[in-house]
Amino acid sequence: MKDFGVSKITVGDSPAVSSAIRVAKKSGVEEVCKKYGVDIVDFNTPVKVKGKFGRNFELSREVLEADKIINIAKFKTHTHMIMTLSVKNMFGAIVGLRKSAWHAKTGTNKMRFADMLVELYETVRPTFNIIDGIWGMEGNGPRNGKPKKLGTLIIGQNGHAVDFIACKMVKLQKVVPTLLAAEKRGLLSSKSINLVGDSLRIFDDFIPPDTSIKGITGIINPFSRFSAKFPKVNPDECIGCRICEEHCPANAISITADDKAIVDISKCIRCYVCQEVCPQNAIELVRKNRYLR
Repeated sequence: MKDFGVSKITVGDSPAVSSAIRVAKKSGVEEVCKKYGVDIVDFNTPVKVKGKFGRNFELSREVLEADKIINIAKFKTHTHMIMTLSVKNMFGAIVGLRKSAWHAKTGTNKMRFADMLVELYETVRPTFNIIDGIWGMEGNGPRNGKPKKLGTLIIGQNGHAVDFIACKMVKLQKVVPTLLAAEKRGLLSSKSINLVGDSLRIFDDFIPPDTSIKGITGIINPFSRFSAKFPKVNPDECIGCRICEEHCPANAISITADDKAIVDISKCIRCYVCQEVCPQNAIELVRKNRYLR
């Protein structure tokens, strides 16, 4: 952007825990921003906006006031949405704990949540999308996943198309909820995607989140009621920091007398926010029959 004469560049985010500046420092982004004189901003000033399909959003003023938005997402798994790529990444435009409110509104319905994410993406409409898959993540992302060297960058103007290519590389293009929601809205047609550059690589050994199951056909089905998993706290790892309790949109988590978190699965909506924000990796996902043992 500097080479193109852009006068003001900012890097921003609204992470679920901590601040954009602290996250940038830990990830190495701050060092690069200092080198090029680029400001880092927290998305913390909400503005009410009518979404493209009629929902009401409270989006970051910094995002809305930008002339152009470059959406940079990581190639990674997500226990709730299977993959979190360009479209899911725009959830960061919603300020702070207002993200949890959307989990509460959509409940256990993955497709309702996915359709909201598609509308959010279409409302903000980034100019350009970049998925960084040089090092990606597989397994139970984004908190408990494992690094996966993919050696790829996927770039394009249409975030739905970019996400489709990423998911096709790991054979998940038929089941990721945001892709299904975009297709239902007429925003995605795999036949119209023009792939330029290197030929498509397929990673047969890529491990999806264990909130998915593989049937006899080999197709991963994240919607089967038989695969439903609930968060369970390991008391030996829990430090009673209350972060999971504060972020739970369903108020399904409480702290016991001995400062340990416990989940009430009768209230749980299986958004897995608790697992995502736990700093101790103290929360695992288990099926109901195992949970009650």
